Amino acid sequence: VLLGGWIFFCAVSLLYAGRVFGHHDALSFIPGAILGGTLAGLSMGGVVISRIFQHYRSLNENKKMILLFAAITAGLIGLTVVTHQYWRIAKLGATPPWLFLCSALTITAFALIYWIADLKGKASWFNIVKPQVQIPCYAI
Repeated sequence: VLLGGWIFFCAVSLLYAGRVFGHHDALSFIPGAILGGTLAGLSMGGVVISRIFQHYRSLNENKKMILLFAAITAGLIGLTVVTHQYWRIAKLGATPPWLFLCSALTITAFALIYWIADLKGKASWFNIVKPQVQIPCYAI
């Protein structure tokens, strides 16, 4: 279901960028962040990757997980190359190639940080970005 949601929002991003929906005023009832599909696709991709992560961590199958993340990243880079022929990579335009490239980069960063911090036990390397002040939950 989650993967289907991600595919749906990626399709909406492609269709919106291709102006398949025609005049955008007809879609004004849809909130702007969801309208183009790109931002929702980026978020939904994070949800899908986190569920894959949870699944493989519960099985203690780190190698399979990292290989799957690498395969997904390669596919996303391929989608970036294909869609870049039609649209530029633009965050402000929330274009499909931007969606696919950012997804590939965030998966790569996530897998790399997980490998360094958790699998290699070097979490202390990231102390520079660790919050220094503990905020009690009731204060939030």
